[in-house]
Amino acid sequence: DARPSMTPTLTPPLPPALPHYTGRQYSAPPEVHMSSPSSSVQVRQHELVIPSAPVKPGRLPLIGRAGQDRPVHPYRPLADIEFGRLAPRTFRALTLENEFLRLTVLPELGGRLHRAVYKPAHYDLFYHNDAIRAQLISSRGAWYAGGVEFNFPISHSLTTHAGVEYATRQLPDGSAAIIVSNTCRMSRMRWEVAIRIAPGSSAINFQTRLINRTAWPQRYYYWLNAAVPQGPQIRYHFSASKLIGHTQEVDGTVTRLDSFPIMRNGADARVPARLPDT
Repeated sequence: DARPSMTPTLTPPLPPALPHYTGRQYSAPPEVHMSSPSSSVQVRQHELVIPSAPVKPGRLPLIGRAGQDRPVHPYRPLADIEFGRLAPRTFRALTLENEFLRLTVLPELGGRLHRAVYKPAHYDLFYHNDAIRAQLISSRGAWYAGGVEFNFPISHSLTTHAGVEYATRQLPDGSAAIIVSNTCRMSRMRWEVAIRIAPGSSAINFQTRLINRTAWPQRYYYWLNAAVPQGPQIRYHFSASKLIGHTQEVDGTVTRLDSFPIMRNGADARVPARLPDT
């Protein structure tokens, strides 16, 4: 696994921070009024103790399957999980904070945005898991729900429950960024994500670079997996006409293209509580 370091770079340079909500940003509710920038964004590194299910790496890389649907060589599987047991674990954490937001990133868990708090209302913008309850979901096994997960070049990536590289940056306009990145040891392709906030803004900006470091074209799959608490009040609003769902078949998980917002079976995909469990 990649060991956390302070070496990644993000080029070209980050563009100016966006001071308001746009369709490509996660933001506080639209009725929030932004104040004029009054100070720079604070960024710090600290320790964070979180109850976690113990996960023991396998002794050898697997050429075959890790209990999932694809080979993971040269990575070791993370399938030995002590389900039902939680023990305190100290994580290296990175925090971005301004007047409106406090973001916490965990480089030792795939660089995940673990928590995003809207400070005026003490409200979690995404689902915040109070413990790391690993389940056998990812390509190597261990995966937990919560926050925003970065996936490349496959879903629930090979480092989603492992360490990635990281760096922090203070920018001239007063904004600040946490940069997380990793090179996939199977494909040699690389991803970099800069998570940035600006003074006087409740918007979170994600800037992503996907890099093919090889001499030949490669297939890839990239998505930001944002978790929200399930409930009857949740609605999905997207400017899209298609969605990709999952359905279980005898030979594993098959991706299915469907229409949005009304699916082929008549279900309204904007209301997740009413969707069939597929």
